[in-house]
Amino acid sequence: MKTPFAIVLILLTLTLQAQPNVHGNPNLFMEAQALSALSSDKLGEVSGIAASKKNSGYLWAQNDSGNTPQIFLIDQETRIRMTCTLKGVMNRDWEDLTIGPGPEPGKTYLYVADIGDNLGMFPTKFIYRFEEPLLDSTNKNIEIRDFQRITFRLPDNRVKDSETLLIDPKTTDLYILSKEDTARLYKIGNKAVINRTDTLMAEHVGSFPLHKIVAGSISPRGDEVLLKNTRRVFYWKNPGHKPLEEVLREKHSLIPYYVEPQGEAMTWAHDASGFYTLSEQKKNKPTFLYFYKRK
Repeated sequence: MKTPFAIVLILLTLTLQAQPNVHGNPNLFMEAQALSALSSDKLGEVSGIAASKKNSGYLWAQNDSGNTPQIFLIDQETRIRMTCTLKGVMNRDWEDLTIGPGPEPGKTYLYVADIGDNLGMFPTKFIYRFEEPLLDSTNKNIEIRDFQRITFRLPDNRVKDSETLLIDPKTTDLYILSKEDTARLYKIGNKAVINRTDTLMAEHVGSFPLHKIVAGSISPRGDEVLLKNTRRVFYWKNPGHKPLEEVLREKHSLIPYYVEPQGEAMTWAHDASGFYTLSEQKKNKPTFLYFYKRK
């Protein structure tokens, strides 16, 4: 028998009240608001989310390794509104999803990051880029055939597990952050990969004392940065639009964060009014789509 959503929210509120906040700056964002309980079996292992630009108020979501090569357009109640299948692609270990500009000015692109590697087995990584679909009444299930696969390696023959992909909306550069005790940041110049089919070498642009980062997002205007691990959310202001490798060397703020069962997905809202987080479902614990509204 399913528990009514209202009761679940009451139980969640009591849980959050009993759970101490991570020490952080409470003046930037409001406390987490649970928008909806995650109930779809198709979204059991969410590893990345991105706020849609063409479909206002909706989010794109993906699952990680071993799942279908699909991304899902979901609403604020985590109901699936559109399913997009990448033709001829394997979900080896999809770990993040981001959205931003790309090769053609004025168009919005989705970037699916096949960059996970828990066992350190895969020297070659992939990012799939394609124009963001627009939802209408006729395309609830579509097949994506027109996409570019960006193939790359990490320098020094390093084989690293990574779970974070970010895009700079101003330069369109792509960044990958490794998941280790000291995070290594890699950069791929997005403009340089247009129509490239060979294997690229990512550039190592810095290492930072950030522990096991699993998600991140740069604001739509490029002036704010969020990163998270499973217990903390880190925030940087970047009004001068410095490159990400410079921003991460500066002092950050901690955002009070309610720990999720296995929170591996985060994105800014399309209008930067706040940010969303979403967790994998784990051990029958309640999982919610959260929104942290800007104060």
